[in-house]
Amino acid sequence: MNFNYDIMNRVSVFFINCVFLHFKKKIKKNFVYLFFYIKEINILNHIKKNIFNKDISILSSILINRFIKLNNILWKKKFINKINSNKVILVESFINHSGYTISNSIIALFLKKKFHLEILGIVKKGDHVAKEIFKSYGIDKCIIYPEANIFQRIKYTIIGLKILKKNTTIKDFSKIKYLKTDLGLTAYDSYIRYTGNPSLKNVNSELFYFLTDGIHACIFFNNLIKKNKIRYSVQAETAFLPSNTLFQMSLNKKIEIFSRLGVNNFAVRRYTDSKQKYDYRDKISKKIFNEIYRNNKKLCIKNFTKIQNEKIKTGKFGIDVRVQHKRKIRPIINRSDLIKRLDWDNKKIGVIFMHHLIDKNFHSGPRKCFSDNYSWSKFILQQLPNIKNVNWIIKPHPTEIYYGSKKDLKTEIEYLDKNFKHIKLFPEDLSQISLLNIADYAISSNGSVGIEYPANGIPSIFIENSYFTHMNFLKKYNKSNNFLKAIKNLNKIKKPTKNTINKSKVFFYARFNLFDNNCSLVPSHNISRDFNKNKFWIKNIEMIKKFRFEEDEFYQMLGLQLKYKLRHTVNFNKIKITKKIYNDFN
Repeated sequence: MNFNYDIMNRVSVFFINCVFLHFKKKIKKNFVYLFFYIKEINILNHIKKNIFNKDISILSSILINRFIKLNNILWKKKFINKINSNKVILVESFINHSGYTISNSIIALFLKKKFHLEILGIVKKGDHVAKEIFKSYGIDKCIIYPEANIFQRIKYTIIGLKILKKNTTIKDFSKIKYLKTDLGLTAYDSYIRYTGNPSLKNVNSELFYFLTDGIHACIFFNNLIKKNKIRYSVQAETAFLPSNTLFQMSLNKKIEIFSRLGVNNFAVRRYTDSKQKYDYRDKISKKIFNEIYRNNKKLCIKNFTKIQNEKIKTGKFGIDVRVQHKRKIRPIINRSDLIKRLDWDNKKIGVIFMHHLIDKNFHSGPRKCFSDNYSWSKFILQQLPNIKNVNWIIKPHPTEIYYGSKKDLKTEIEYLDKNFKHIKLFPEDLSQISLLNIADYAISSNGSVGIEYPANGIPSIFIENSYFTHMNFLKKYNKSNNFLKAIKNLNKIKKPTKNTINKSKVFFYARFNLFDNNCSLVPSHNISRDFNKNKFWIKNIEMIKKFRFEEDEFYQMLGLQLKYKLRHTVNFNKIKITKKIYNDFN
């Protein structure tokens, strides 16, 4: 009886809180939307359009309206080819950034020219800017992704409670499936990202709320796919709600997805099968890597060294693309000066590279050993006081200060730094370029240092899947006890062989440079929300006036990607690659 009472009590709490959160979040979103509406929308034109059905722009920005007018003229001239099928290309704009919308639109248009299919857009409710941008590219049919109303929320809450059952631990919750999608994992990932809480042990009301959001997305996209004959989908963001739900459902329904990798110089990753749902878009195939390595090894190594030296010279090395515009030039220190500054002996130095706690938790699928970035970070920090055969440096993630989480482990790090001589926080006044001269070992859960530091002859230790962990020249520790054993016995970890160093350099260069294809319609821009909008639109207007299909590098390389059935858009202009059918999607 007591067990049933506990269940009923939990059900009541979740139900009431879910309804409360619905209204709380609705009010907050309405305030945000009101601010956006006043800032971005010409209210008088909006009224005229709704009442008199006038074909006029409702956006207040003169520059955006000028771009839309010119862009509309351009694509009416460019597209006179016939549509030869009733199937469509779906293109989404779920991220509130004009650069995101434009890039997706261009990819969809290029695919339209290749496949002769009509385009169907989808935007979130209230995103008038994205809708108008779509329209300027000739994407007139646009579906609105709505928020759940209170009656739907109650319905989804009931469904959610049935799904949840006894799955109140995060481990069990993350295994929840709905309409053949991994809904629990997506809901947890979204909860971490949008609430700023990097870790949970048990399901709470707000996580359950995200579950109901996921149910709403599943039902909506299931109906969308049933009603429309979608052949291809253009989707840049494939993580979090609602994007990941659309991504999974599309693959389940055998809809091929083209997902952008990069900003103005970019590639697209082509997804063809539901088995690829845990492959993030930056995971390159072994087949194309082997081809690149076999025919271009010396060139890639030379270019890797040249590019890295330039990054070191300009202070860009190790700086996340999301915060490059906020970087400060700091002095580089050598090993002996750092040892003197920290009053250390001359023991080996291990560097713990912390993670962005609320992002990229499950981009490569479910965790094998630790439930999230926070859990790994806390685990590793707890081990350091007892491992005294090495001096330790703790290096926070460069974006953490800008995208801070509610639990940031700052107190724990400060305690270690203050109370243990062999553990120190990396000094904020120094450039992290210094670590290339200081680190004897690089330790992370699944960060890019796992391949970047071996490329520089420094061994790395990592435990979770990432975009490089499928490469057989790098060792991944698959169990937490093996990982801990390696950390305690770093002196037994050998330096990377020349073969490993060379392959790491080629892989790193391939990943970040050989998939760079210049799109002459997308200006260089900052992917954060505080980008220079006037400069962005002025440059866009200049670019559309000069555009030619035959001169656009991305369009040309996309054609080769489709022809040779390549996973990624490889830049054939930069290296020698055999022109043959690769079929390297899986």
